[in-house]
Amino acid sequence: RRETPLAYMDASRELGRAIALAGHECINGGGKTGCMGAVTEACKEHGGRVVGVIHEMWVVDGEESTLLDELIIVSGEGLAERKAVLLDNCDCILVLPGGCGTWDELWQSVAEVGLGFRDLPIVCVNTNGFYTPFYDILDRANKECMIYKRPESILRFEDTPGGALKAAEEMFREVQARKAATPADAKPSLKKRAGAETASKNETGVAKQGFLAG
Repeated sequence: RRETPLAYMDASRELGRAIALAGHECINGGGKTGCMGAVTEACKEHGGRVVGVIHEMWVVDGEESTLLDELIIVSGEGLAERKAVLLDNCDCILVLPGGCGTWDELWQSVAEVGLGFRDLPIVCVNTNGFYTPFYDILDRANKECMIYKRPESILRFEDTPGGALKAAEEMFREVQARKAATPADAKPSLKKRAGAETASKNETGVAKQGFLAG
């Protein structure tokens, strides 16, 4: 069986630990293996709370983590509903090295932030340069007039989990400041999906329920 590289697993554990010690909650895809499982394990080991959002097909296969404080099971013919629940219930997105599912969530998040549908911090944990090609394609698209925003205005790339968490916290405060400066009648009315909870704040000003990591 092929294994996730140790560097990525270590980064995942470091991120899970950092999220827990900072007093945040971790929301992820609910899986028990790979980077996702490592984040959950480390977060729980250090007293954190983890919410998993998983498609019912993986519950049937027994792929869900048994360490979760809450498991939200979604259905659907694809991953659209799962992504919607994940994004609607987080305040920041921290992206670890991953495969097609992770890239799908990342691309959708970047598209929605870039086009103005969401104002949400996105930070890639760029362990061993994993996400450098992602930055490169965004940079090229901007230079060749395919997208109008610079990559740095949409998301950030950090080499370490600690740096990624710090960047996400800073970006979240910037988002909150922009929202506070926006007149109430100019804010779009968005209906939360069933199961979404009101986030509580800790002393850093970052919502406790809100770090999508995986």
